[in-house]
This record gives sequence, C-alpha cells and structure tokens, in this order.
Amino acid sequence: MSGAGAAQDASPPWPWADPGVLGQAFVDASLLAVIGVDLAGRLWVVNPAAETLLGVRSQDVLGEGFRVLLPRDSADETSELVQQAGRGEFGHLELSLQGSDGPVEVGISFAPLHVDGQLIGSFGVVRDISVRKGVEHHLRAYAESFRALSASSELGMYRFAFDPDWRVDHVNPAFCDMIGVSLEELQADPSPLNDRIPVEARERFIANRFGPGEPDWPLEFDYLRADGRTVTLSVHEVAIRERSGRVSVTLGIGRDVTAQRRQEQALTDALALEREAAEQLRRVDDLRRLFLQAVSHELRTPLTAVLGFAATLRDRRDDLGEATISTLTDRLHVQASRLERLLDDLLDIERSGLGIEPLGREPVDLGDLIRQVVEEVGDSSVVVDAGSLLATVDRSKVERIVSNLLTNARKHAGSDAVVRVDVAARAGTAMLTVDDDGPGIPEEFHERVFEPFTRGPGGGEDASPGTGIGLALVARFAQLHGGRASVGSSPLGGARFLVELPLMPPDRQEVADADWPGWTSTSAGARRPYAGTGSAHTGGYADRPGRETRR
Repeated sequence: MSGAGAAQDASPPWPWADPGVLGQAFVDASLLAVIGVDLAGRLWVVNPAAETLLGVRSQDVLGEGFRVLLPRDSADETSELVQQAGRGEFGHLELSLQGSDGPVEVGISFAPLHVDGQLIGSFGVVRDISVRKGVEHHLRAYAESFRALSASSELGMYRFAFDPDWRVDHVNPAFCDMIGVSLEELQADPSPLNDRIPVEARERFIANRFGPGEPDWPLEFDYLRADGRTVTLSVHEVAIRERSGRVSVTLGIGRDVTAQRRQEQALTDALALEREAAEQLRRVDDLRRLFLQAVSHELRTPLTAVLGFAATLRDRRDDLGEATISTLTDRLHVQASRLERLLDDLLDIERSGLGIEPLGREPVDLGDLIRQVVEEVGDSSVVVDAGSLLATVDRSKVERIVSNLLTNARKHAGSDAVVRVDVAARAGTAMLTVDDDGPGIPEEFHERVFEPFTRGPGGGEDASPGTGIGLALVARFAQLHGGRASVGSSPLGGARFLVELPLMPPDRQEVADADWPGWTSTSAGARRPYAGTGSAHTGGYADRPGRETRR
C-alpha cells in the first residue's frame, strides 16, 4: 500500500491542473460571453460565446482596440469608459455594441486581473440585455403616456402604494380639483382621503382592496371637501398584487357624479309627482263619482217629496181641509229645509276647497247651543249632558258641527240607538263629545272617515248613505277654529266623535258679558243668548238671530 501510494505521488501531474490551461478551458466552454481588455483598452480575450453574440471572429479583433466592437457612430467617450473599466475603475457598464444583426444592448460586468500583484487588465462577462432594455423602454413609454393621459384627463386618477404603509404616489389635477386637496398636500398627509368620507365607505374600500371576496366596484360615497361642500364621488380601483398575493399598489379612477345624482333625484321626484298627480286625478274621479251618486240620492228624496206635496196643494187644494193643508205645508217646509242643508254642505265644501271661509267669532255658551240644536233637530231621545261653557267661536259653524254629528250618529247607529252629547272644559279647550251604542267604526277606517264623500261601513246605497260630506265639514270647521276632530270607540259600545274647540280666554269673559247685549243670565247663572227660535221640526237655523244664512 505504501509502495503503491508512493508510485502514485511520483506520477506526473495532469496538464489541466495548470491554472492557465483550466482557465482557458473554462472561458472557451462558457455559455456566457467573455472578453478580456488590457490597460490600453485592447482586446486580448474573445470567447466563442462572445463571437456568437457579437458576430465577430476572435482572430479578427484580438489586439484591436475595444472601439472595433462599437457601432460606427459611437462616441469616443464610450471607448474611454471601457478603458477605464479595464483599469478597474468601473465594475459594470451598459452600452450598445455592434452585433451580427445590428446594434446589441449589452451589460458588461468587469473584474480586474492581477499578475504578481500588478493590474494588467480586466475580464468582462457580457450579457445581452436587449429584451430588458426593450421592456424598460416600453415601461417608460407607458409611464409617460399614463402621465400625459392623467394630466389631461377630466376623470380623477390616482395611484396608491402600500409598502407596507399607505403612500400617495400620484394624483392627477382632476382628482385634486374634485376633493379640493393638492398632490403635495396628499403626499405629505393622505389622511383627508380617509377622514372626509363616511365610515361605511372606508370599510368597503378596505374590503374591496384586501378582502378575500370579489371586490364590489364602483364604490359611490359622499366626500366632504375642506371648503365645506359635499360632493358625490364614484370610484373604481384595480389592485396590483405581488407573487405572494399582497396588494402593493392600487390604481383608481374617480368621477364627480354630484350633478348626475341630482338630476336622477330630480327625475325621481318628478316621477313621484307625476304618480301623485295621477293618483290625485284618480281620487278626484272617484270623488266625482261618489259625489254624483250620493248627492243624486240625497237630492232626489226631498225633491220628490217637495214636488209631491206641492202638486197635491196645487191640484187638490179645494178638496183639502185646513188641517191637511197645514200638515202638507209643514212637511213641504221640512223637505225644503233638508234641501237647504244639503246645499249649505255643498257650498261649504266648495269654500273649503277655495280657502274662503272667514270665521265670525263671538262669545257662545256651548251648552245652550247644544241644547238648541238638539231641540231643533227634533230628536227627543238624544241625551244632553252639557253645562254652561263659554267659548269664542263661529256660532253657525259650531251649530253645523253638532247637527252633523247628531245626524251621523242617528243614521249609522239606528233610530233606537242611545245617542249622548256633552261638552266639558279640559286644559283650556272645549271638548265636545258625541257617543252612541251602535255598531261603531272599524279602526282601519278612522283616518278616512273625515274625508269628503267618504261613507262608513253600513252606509250602502240601500241604507240611505248620505253625501259623505257631513263629517268632512265637522273636521274642517274644527280646524278653522284651531281645533281638531277625531273618532274612536265609545264607552257605550259604539262610536265616539270628539271635537276640540278653543275657549275664550278668562280675562275676556267679563268684557264679553258687558259688550254683548244679546246675552242675559239664567237663574242658574248660565249665560243664554236671545231666545229667538225657529221651527222645532225644520232643523234649520235661518230663523235665529246672528245665523249666517246661505242661499
């Protein structure tokens, strides 16, 4: 073993062990283009890969100055740079060399070569960087195009970077105009882009940019400018992600849609108004139909009676006795008064629509007024629970309120129903209440019962429904006085109608007693108006002093 080892040690070395031989073999076999340059800039190494890349033969260029590899129009400064690199002054150069098919963009990484401690030149590894240079050129062209487009665009454009902190890379003039903040201000402090939008918009931005789900663009939100003006912006973003999936950049386009949204809202409002107008026309048509239906029924009944009584008196007057003539005359008067009340209601509805309803206020004892109306209506079964209560009201309109409520109660509750009316003071207001023990009014009908030409349940045509304007006048007259009318359930089991009317201020009551000569005191201390009366059977008010007569 020792002998064999000694023989092996004594054998001559492999030629390749010589550094020069190994280096030459490596350079010749390398797939990388390698060149060598001496201190004067002359080529002393050009390997096969460099021959292929540059389209030259080594025997044609070795010993020549590096300028032989440069395009003819290259400046002398380029040769000087290569010479300096050969002396070790530069580690890397990027330049254009003359290739077999034209100029080639290359990158050369130089390493100095020393022999016995002395610098004699440099080796350079040459790489074709034409593709990279082309990509860089296209990127620069794209960036310049983007900047030109961004600067001239009417759309707001921006670029935000997240590395990892949020940073404003670019905001074009249009976007700055939209939000009222300059690019310099945003680059120094981007917080206005977050602080001046609603919280829900910020949350949607975060979810769209970084959330796992599909982003939901465009995002529309209100932005509060520094000048206090609010604008509506619509934003669409594109996220650029790294290979890891992390969002590094977002590119966004924003539009000011404030005017567009206002126009859309105006259109929506106009459509709503159109629908409302159409609904109003439909309601007017329904009211016209109900009015003609109700009024024709109500007019026909008393008009038929008037014509019948009048014809009897005309054709058979000589055959009738005085008692019969008196009875027919009274009935004729009652039916004529009924027609008068109907016409009064129609005129009052018309005045209500035109807004010409002046109030003739005067001190009125509401308790006495209720008793008089009940007497004139001729319904002795009505229970009156009304003490003396002074109010400053329009006498004729309050009489109509009481009369219409009593007529409505009797019509819908029935001729045998209990009807009770009272009035009391409560918190400076006169509360007029009419109760009955009839079937009542369903709650869902309470809001509509005071609308003109609206008739409650049970008011079908066969049941003499009436015109449907009596309760509408009750509500309107109460409103004119500064009060209101309402309906609910009565303790008697039927319907309760409540009318609130203002009382005369206490400091004016004594003045009213002194200044109103038509008032006298009763034995109970109640004030009572002049006792002029009309017919107890007519239900009309034309015979009472102070009543506004409508023809």
